[in-house]
Amino acid sequence: MRRDAPSPLYQGPGDGLANSLAALSERLLVGRDGGARANIRTGNDQFGGGVQASARGRALAAMVGAAGARDGSVALGAVGRRVRAVDATTVCEPGSTGGDWRVHYAVNLADLQCDFFQLTELRQSGETFRRVPVNQGDIMLGDRVYAAPPGVAHVLEGGGDVIVRLNRMALPLFDSHHRRVDLAAQTRTLKGHSPAEFSSWIKDSRGGWTAGRMVVLRQSAEVTRWTRERMLRRARRDQEPVSPLSLELAEYFILWTSLKQLRAAEILELYRLRWQIELVFKRMKSILGLSHLPKKDPLSAQAWLEGKLFVGLLIERMVDAAASFFPWGYPLATTSQPMAGN
Repeated sequence: MRRDAPSPLYQGPGDGLANSLAALSERLLVGRDGGARANIRTGNDQFGGGVQASARGRALAAMVGAAGARDGSVALGAVGRRVRAVDATTVCEPGSTGGDWRVHYAVNLADLQCDFFQLTELRQSGETFRRVPVNQGDIMLGDRVYAAPPGVAHVLEGGGDVIVRLNRMALPLFDSHHRRVDLAAQTRTLKGHSPAEFSSWIKDSRGGWTAGRMVVLRQSAEVTRWTRERMLRRARRDQEPVSPLSLELAEYFILWTSLKQLRAAEILELYRLRWQIELVFKRMKSILGLSHLPKKDPLSAQAWLEGKLFVGLLIERMVDAAASFFPWGYPLATTSQPMAGN
């Protein structure tokens, strides 16, 4: 199937409908006033960092900030950089036993709005940071599938940083002498439920070394039991054994990050916000009906998916406009505006 040149927001395998929807989405997402305008550029550099926080984003930042004031964690506003959650979800065609299409999605956590999506056929696509354009200063959050050297290198080369759930097979960690890190030995040093951090390095595809930190936290007994049970169920299904090391490491929540200026607790607080993109997918599938395709023809299925995604973007824009609407023309908490009769 032919692929068109990337549009400023949308990337996918479509033809005229995809381009029309992308162009209309741009006009809807870009506000008519300068204060709500996104810094949209063409090509692969798709969204600049200029999207100002919406009313929902300010509420989220205030909520996270209030929690941070109580427990010493970090607030989004205190980071001073764009924090983005990246993930993907699959959509099945009728009669399919697995997903046939994949929606790659990125959410700006400052306003909880989509700043990138890409629609691909499942057999042609994998989940990676390399699909997402990165701007200087971006902090990219991803689960285990995004913990791979090529994707991490893509973010770092774009001037960003990553926080990823550690995948010890896909993202092996090394010490300062370029020896593999003994994860079991390091995690056993944890005391209680306080997070710990350990310096570590990853090796990129060109043989270079990237310094970072492994952030480790002991999980609750309930989460540990659930994690081990899931591992054992998967092993029985796939008829593969579970290693003793995997069962031991199930007791710990492990992240890897290239960020240098934030404490371990702050890294964990930022990663906790990644769950927002899971909620986006839940809303798409339960409210917009994105979970199953009514079409089997590839072009019809693609058009149906693009239409659903467009509706989601339109709803985001409408909610944002409603949240910032004031009958008298300005929010009460701001500085005075020119009044009628003045």
